[in-house]
Amino acid sequence: MGRGQSVKIEESQAIFVIYRAIAKFDAVFGDQKTPQMVSFRIYANWKLKSSVQHLRTAPVSHQKRLRVR
Repeated sequence: MGRGQSVKIEESQAIFVIYRAIAKFDAVFGDQKTPQMVSFRIYANWKLKSSVQHLRTAPVSHQKRLRVR
C-alpha cells in the first residue's frame, strides 16, 4: 500500500485473529498463557457470541450487509 491509503478492519475480524493466535499459543505451550490472554479469550467468546446473536435478531436487510464469513 502506498502512502495515504488506509484499510478498514472490522472489530470482529481483529478479535478473531487475536483469539486464534492465543489458541495456537495454547496448543504449543499449554499452561503458559498470561492472565491477559485468558481474559481476552473470555472477552472474545462473549463478544463474538453477542455479535452472532445480534445478526440473528437483526432485520433481513441488516443481515445482508453484515454477513459473517
